[in-house]
Amino acid sequence: MAELPQGWRIVTIPSPYDAWADPLVQQLFCKTLEMRLAGYQSEYGPGVLPLDGADFIGEHLLVCREGPEGLTPIMGFRSTTLAMSRYYGLAFGGLGLVRAAGCPAHAESMQSILRHCETLSLPIAYTGSWTVDPSTRSDGEVKRCLRELFMAMYVLFHHDSGTRIIAGCTIRFKVDHWLSQWGFEPLRQTEGELDPILVPCLLNEKVKVMYLKRFSPQILQQAEQW
Repeated sequence: MAELPQGWRIVTIPSPYDAWADPLVQQLFCKTLEMRLAGYQSEYGPGVLPLDGADFIGEHLLVCREGPEGLTPIMGFRSTTLAMSRYYGLAFGGLGLVRAAGCPAHAESMQSILRHCETLSLPIAYTGSWTVDPSTRSDGEVKRCLRELFMAMYVLFHHDSGTRIIAGCTIRFKVDHWLSQWGFEPLRQTEGELDPILVPCLLNEKVKVMYLKRFSPQILQQAEQW
């Protein structure tokens, strides 16, 4: 059984909007956005905009260091369900992503998936905003541990509820290759697999949009170690 390093904590903010009266939520949410901006700017450069309205309603899953100044996030990602997006009148994140990129074929494929999930009452979420504090990247062991924790948190959180997932995978970082081992597949139409898109808010970074029905047995076994 794997264990967290001393002083690390796994923290969840279910919905900053719903818990905004809590000072701890306010502080940790702001620190989370600060970490994300620093992380994305270090990889994509000035002008990247990895923030949107879903940050206030989505579920933030974080790894934090606990110290004299409280909790400081060092890694995190966000998961936002279709149900939550609809409740708050926001577009589903995956649809917003492909529409902003001007990709109607991707939008049509995704809408078909969403209709299928709704017809069968299957929960589905859009995940994104995976970020690691840039100050941790020089330590190889910390990087390895955070990567493992991301995998375990992501898999166990969604697997327990049977949630299906849409994710945008940055080609440059080979996230698509990694997630394909978890069970993700690229969006498709009858003609075959759809091409990667260029995402404006990521300065036209090339992203492959992928869909997960169920996690592979191998990744579930790895996640259970945590």
